[in-house]
Amino acid sequence: MKHFYVTSAYVFLHVVFAGMGYAQSAPYQTGPIVASIEITGQSLFNPESQLLPLVNTEVNRKLFGIPRITPWLWIYRWGTKSRLPRRLKEGIIKSGEKPAYLDLVVMEKDADRLRLFFRQQGYRAAVVTPRIQKNNPDSSQVSVQFAITPGAPTFIRNFRYLGLEKLTSDQQSRLLSESLLGVGKMPIAAFTFDGAGQRYIEPKLYEERRRIITFLQDEGYPEITRDSIRVIVTPIRADSFDVSMLVGMGRRYRMGDIRFRVNGPDGSEAQRDTLQWIEREEQPRLYVTATRTGESSLNPHLLNALMQFTPGEWYNQSKLLQTKLLLEQTGLFPFTNFFPTYAASKTHGDRTYVPIEVDLRTRSRFEVSWDGSLLQRFNTNTSDEIGLGTGASVSDLNVWGQGEKMRLRLSASGTLERGFTLSPNTQSGNFSRSTQYDAAVGWSFPYLRRRVSWLGPLFGVPFYSASTRVQLNFLHEKREVIKLTRDRASLLYQLDFRHNRAITSTLNLFDFSFSDPKPAEGFEELFLSLITDPVQYQRAVEDYTVRKVNNAFRYAIRGGNADPLRRDKGYSSEFGAEIGGNLPFLLDRFVITPGTIEGTLPGVRAGSSLAYRQYARFNLDFRKYEPRGSFGTLAWKISVGWAFPMGGHVGSVLSTRCSESVVNPNAQDCRRAEVPYERRFFIGGSSSLRAWGLGELGPGSATSAKDGLNGVLGGDVKLEASLEYRQVFVRNLFGADYMLATFLDTGNIWYDRRNASEVASAKFILPDAFRQMGIGGGFGIRVSWAYLILRFDWAVQIMAPGGTFFPNGIRFRFIPGLGQAF
Repeated sequence: MKHFYVTSAYVFLHVVFAGMGYAQSAPYQTGPIVASIEITGQSLFNPESQLLPLVNTEVNRKLFGIPRITPWLWIYRWGTKSRLPRRLKEGIIKSGEKPAYLDLVVMEKDADRLRLFFRQQGYRAAVVTPRIQKNNPDSSQVSVQFAITPGAPTFIRNFRYLGLEKLTSDQQSRLLSESLLGVGKMPIAAFTFDGAGQRYIEPKLYEERRRIITFLQDEGYPEITRDSIRVIVTPIRADSFDVSMLVGMGRRYRMGDIRFRVNGPDGSEAQRDTLQWIEREEQPRLYVTATRTGESSLNPHLLNALMQFTPGEWYNQSKLLQTKLLLEQTGLFPFTNFFPTYAASKTHGDRTYVPIEVDLRTRSRFEVSWDGSLLQRFNTNTSDEIGLGTGASVSDLNVWGQGEKMRLRLSASGTLERGFTLSPNTQSGNFSRSTQYDAAVGWSFPYLRRRVSWLGPLFGVPFYSASTRVQLNFLHEKREVIKLTRDRASLLYQLDFRHNRAITSTLNLFDFSFSDPKPAEGFEELFLSLITDPVQYQRAVEDYTVRKVNNAFRYAIRGGNADPLRRDKGYSSEFGAEIGGNLPFLLDRFVITPGTIEGTLPGVRAGSSLAYRQYARFNLDFRKYEPRGSFGTLAWKISVGWAFPMGGHVGSVLSTRCSESVVNPNAQDCRRAEVPYERRFFIGGSSSLRAWGLGELGPGSATSAKDGLNGVLGGDVKLEASLEYRQVFVRNLFGADYMLATFLDTGNIWYDRRNASEVASAKFILPDAFRQMGIGGGFGIRVSWAYLILRFDWAVQIMAPGGTFFPNGIRFRFIPGLGQAF
């Protein structure tokens, strides 16, 4: 009922605003209304994914797919029958959905499409009979059924390739061995193969034609097109065909002169450069040239470095496309076009060379941008916050002429915090300020692919582009609510790889960070004194009071084809692995104090030290978005993570040092036996378990009141899963679509078994961990524009870790946000 109330409230607002804009309504139709569509009589193909998408006969949308629950149809009918003023009436009608009247012409065309589908799949005698069945004599609703009798399938007896005689034996072998029709066996005659009982499937023949075109274009035959290949089907018996594929290959070419033409925005005069020439006895002299007009900053040798082909070699369409992608990924060229000029071809001996023309357009070199941000966070276990931020960035797109990009960004933000729940002394009505200043400068270099190409096979996925990024960051923050000031700095050296259009990865060869916290008077009273667990107390001491240094070696691979804003179909995935703290350890062990492990490095100031931790971390995240019905999406995600300390073991000395209830700057072993704060896992919040705020859940079934723990310290193990169904219920109102959503979230974080904490309920132990998962659910509204999605969710805690149902009663938590939750 809550979903119905939300729908009713929205309709009221829609009526008030939308009704003002409609002067008249379309005439109302009459006739039977389609309540459902069924496909019967066959079990060969999936009706939902393969057959129903071919049907254009419509049904009225149902609320979350529940049969006979069609609120938009009810709203429409209410509007047509009401005696309200005309504009108000039109607004109600527009908010609903008109009845899905049966159209016999559309139904017959649907039957024709289904017949064609079965015919293409080899069931040439398939019979599709559309039927109309009334649900009951007194109802205007009907069910449309498509009764399908597939009949006997047809098969390919023999398959033959014609026109491939000019290929070498090696080319013929490679072409046939990769056939989609499974003809890589011994032929029964020249280029003739036994069909081996394959069902005749027309889409597979079309796919085989595309494969042959791609193969031949990469073997020096650029003139071949779809029209160059004819498929001849010869009936032999009622249930079998002979299939011949006649290929017109055309002339074979080699790459001739490569001519780059670059147009830019700076108005400079045309310049022509010869980048290279190749002269061999068996071929004419071939040139690579670049003509630049309106572009004085581009170094033309970048074009030469990114070329994946060489003049004089056989024409290869894939290498041209690969070069096109590399040029576009530099960020310099919003427009690229490659085309062979056959009219300018020249012959040398028995070889024909075709020039390749490359048209490029460059962007403006300098870019200046400004942005703002709004922070709003409520009901977390740290504080309520509201704040504003602003930032500006300056980019130089072509620093040294070879696609290098430099970006300088400065940003500042300020927040007001109230109600810090860790401290009973904090007045809930008082606000305190927090400020943050951030500066970042970065460089990227797009031309290092050949130098690091050997890395591709090491990770199992070869790549076709790579770039290097160097970035330096500095951050200064001050939080008055806990009397803490902190400075952070980091230096990153990273390689970015693109394996194909869907898969990218990053390799952090060097990631160095430094943190310098400066707690003020009152920090221990407001924060540290409230943590009673000695191990977690020591954790907090280092996180908020100890200067520390860290380095990491990371690799992450990401894949996906989902729209990052809409997230209505496709998938996305990410896997990451890293090890950290090893460089400081090596310096400590072999350089600073050879043979002795101190657990710290000397600081900049006399008598100061820098703590470090060795650790390993793994994380996996997978998300899937499946379309359901009319404008519906079923989305789900699974996220797991595991981090654990390295280089230290918990022993009696460690237990003694960690049990001290005061700050002990010498307890370095204890510090090394923990994962750094910023590399732990956290759960809860608007994009995680929405019924809990960030840090309110976990670790395990432990609670801060009973065990002296608090979620702001994070965990070593994370399990999380979410399921969400979204359904559009109003389309194109004020340029936006409006969606209802229901969701279910579950998960928790835990301490690893190696963690020094003695709180057993916080440790990850199977199968107890599954009984400690928190479960939350709720509903929400999405307002979706082409460029922005507003999200409003209401979530309730269904089950707390340990098995308590509705621990806070039926109390919904409101979570606003931007974009989809996942």
